[in-house]
Amino acid sequence: MSAPSGSPSGLVLPPVAERTVPEVLALAAARTPDRVALIDPGSSLTYAQVWDSARRRAGALLDVVGLGGRVLTMTDNTVDGALTWLGLASGGMIEVPVNTAYRGTVLASQIQHSGATAAVVEADYLDRFLAAARHTAVHTVIVRGKGRAYPGGITVANSGVLDDADMPVSLPTLTGSDPMALMYTSGTTGRSKGVVITHAHAYTYGAPQLLGAADADDTAMVVLPLFHVGGQWAGVYNALIAGAACYISPRFSGEAFWEEARIHSCTYALLVVAMAQYLNQQPLRPNDSDNTFTRLFIAPVLREAQQFAARFEVEIGTGYGSTEAGTVFTADFGKARPGGCGWPRPELETRIVDPDDRPLPSGKTGELVVRTSEPAIMMSEYLGLPEETAHAWRGGWYHTGDAMYVDSDGQYVYVDRLGDAIRRRGENVPSADVESALNAHPAVLECAVVGVPGESEHEVLAAVVLRQGHELDRAELIVWVAEGLPHIMVPRYIRVVDELERTPSGKIRKRPLRENGVGEAWDREAWDREAADIHVGRHGVRIGGS
Repeated sequence: MSAPSGSPSGLVLPPVAERTVPEVLALAAARTPDRVALIDPGSSLTYAQVWDSARRRAGALLDVVGLGGRVLTMTDNTVDGALTWLGLASGGMIEVPVNTAYRGTVLASQIQHSGATAAVVEADYLDRFLAAARHTAVHTVIVRGKGRAYPGGITVANSGVLDDADMPVSLPTLTGSDPMALMYTSGTTGRSKGVVITHAHAYTYGAPQLLGAADADDTAMVVLPLFHVGGQWAGVYNALIAGAACYISPRFSGEAFWEEARIHSCTYALLVVAMAQYLNQQPLRPNDSDNTFTRLFIAPVLREAQQFAARFEVEIGTGYGSTEAGTVFTADFGKARPGGCGWPRPELETRIVDPDDRPLPSGKTGELVVRTSEPAIMMSEYLGLPEETAHAWRGGWYHTGDAMYVDSDGQYVYVDRLGDAIRRRGENVPSADVESALNAHPAVLECAVVGVPGESEHEVLAAVVLRQGHELDRAELIVWVAEGLPHIMVPRYIRVVDELERTPSGKIRKRPLRENGVGEAWDREAWDREAADIHVGRHGVRIGGS
């Protein structure tokens, strides 16, 4: 297969059978053994050292759970955390990443459902993990950091089990269709589900051949958490496949982002749009363009992409994917535009369909469905949920639950989650467009926009979190937004909230906002009548007789 446009250094996708973690690490260690591979604020390892450590950890963990055993990982963004999942994957075991913020019944439910028999946990999280792991299949916990004895039915071992392990005589022979991970979805529209992931699926999600970066001479910066597919696969794994260096940041910090990147000479990073918006909202500085980055992959693209790219002198790429489907669309660096997700990648077939699964023509909004000729590169099942798996895969197509349309140049354009879609005056109102306009206001830190029932159609409600020390003139905000949006997109209701409820992976939960309705929300239409001389309509903001 030829490399898609934008593939770094002419890299091509290998056969599906060869898309495995041990294949990637062994190849990189043979080609560039002394090239720095993984970096964090306290450590740095070459490719030879990473491959050595991954094999040792594989051997040690195989002694605990055996081939195919499931191991929970509740670890921080560090080189050590990356080595653990690389070791599990190299040994043919199943990693089950756990959000480090989990506790109580949410944590207990994931431990129970996963069927994992062992775990690798940071010392800081040990107490709440052990409390949640009672009466589950977990029998061994390896503690990273300063562990201690624990009275109970679970064996708690210190990190020496991994750090001082002997090199195994051999490791299992793996292929791309072998399972590698059990990744839990965000649960934006319901309960979180465990997605069974193969080696080829993880590889293809993060493949630089598809994303257009990283390159072998890049230093990639990872700011997303490693329990998230964006941090682990599109971040760390992406860099390892490319043969690049990878700096793992403990966490995203908008204030420290550019300086942290400068210290480690980072040239490429993947950001979610909220991170990019936060960076763009910072006060202008004369040295904004004086940074080490050449490219940023931002998903989805922020509304102010052109201004952002000029301000920081970077090229912006984008794409669309999911835990279940992997990377579906990409747009090359310099070609990303707001709203656009890019074009379909090789090995996938995509359609936009109506509620009866009939294909829709370009320009018509419907649900994105996906299928592949290579079953190993998409999810095989939701663990223990055969009915939900069958529903997602009805008709042989994976139903994403995302509303999209195809524009005139063949690019797919995201509209909303199907359950979040807003219809006004017979038109779709993309919540992301409205949110981007609101987020540009100096007083707004972040927001979420939903449709709420009106007399005959949806009305737009915006829940807004204010920046510290700011107050909000709601009428002034409406005038601000109406200057740049079609009138049908201008929110009718504004509710100021202290914070927005989020899923464990950081996505905003919109269902509670809809369920809470418009009670206590400020109503623009009432304001229109009270103001008498100000009206928001088809032609924008009209003041008096103007």
